[in-house]
Amino acid sequence: MKMYVKYIFFIVIILCIASLLFSNDSLLIKQQPDNINENYDEFYDINTTDEKEQFSKQNIDTAIDFQNIWIINSYVVFFSILASILGRYRKLIKYRSLFLLLSLTYLGFYNGGCPCMISSFQNLIIFITGEKVLFELFVWFLLLIPITYLLGKSWCGWVCHLGALQEFLYNRKYGNLFISDKSQRIFRILRIFFLVVLILQVIFTSDLFWCRIDPFKSVFNLYIGNYLKPLNITLVVLLIIFSVFSYRPFCRGFCPVGLILALISYIPYASILTFRQDRCNNCLLCEKECKLAAIESDEKITVLNNLDCIGCNECLNSCSKCEIVYTRKKYKL
Repeated sequence: MKMYVKYIFFIVIILCIASLLFSNDSLLIKQQPDNINENYDEFYDINTTDEKEQFSKQNIDTAIDFQNIWIINSYVVFFSILASILGRYRKLIKYRSLFLLLSLTYLGFYNGGCPCMISSFQNLIIFITGEKVLFELFVWFLLLIPITYLLGKSWCGWVCHLGALQEFLYNRKYGNLFISDKSQRIFRILRIFFLVVLILQVIFTSDLFWCRIDPFKSVFNLYIGNYLKPLNITLVVLLIIFSVFSYRPFCRGFCPVGLILALISYIPYASILTFRQDRCNNCLLCEKECKLAAIESDEKITVLNNLDCIGCNECLNSCSKCEIVYTRKKYKL
């Protein structure tokens, strides 16, 4: 991460804190978790504008802004597609930090980190179980699936505000935690475990429990609610500490949406990163550049594991022979 971008990041945080403290429309006022109505966890499907306005007035504590939700969804689509295009050009990869900073500011501190793609995924599960859920609240996750399939994981590596927070906190000089092969295997198991637990919890309770203890939302709103407050504080502290000493720990070990988008790479003809093995001289420069340990090699061949890759494309600049390219997953009988 470029140093000047990190300086901008800290300036943005200071400005956001000042805005939250001195603005009458402060996010601290609008999104305090303690005032959330119970209906926040189950959003009913409403078809007309009048009904939506009435629903919003009846549930004022949830501060549901339908227009803003569609603006957020449009932002996600536009910048994910734009990032997937720019990320294919080596000279433009340097602008990835600016994409992350923009998402951190808009999706994170400005909108309070809520809604997010994880809450969207949870609402989709509730909808599948038969509950009536607002379409606006799970379309985010649905939009990411075709974008990832056709264009790659640009959302994770370039646009995601949760990943952006971790990335700006990361200090590469001291960030040597969890880089071993054993740590990588443990992270993969944890991510699968967390996904299964989250799905089961939502199915059996129809409750967005993760949104109540989400450490990212606490950081973006600069507020920790009284609901399970000790757990909230613990998660926030762990997120900050581990993000400083380990690259994107939540993405690598816990993000359910990241795992699902990664599994898309196994679908035939999905857009994936791979090596031109006939041109690769196994110099290992790309392996050293990859902070996610998604590139593995032995004495003869180098392989990129798309299950761990977030599509940041930083490895493309490390390769002098341009043997890392986007291609389509081949169909095998």
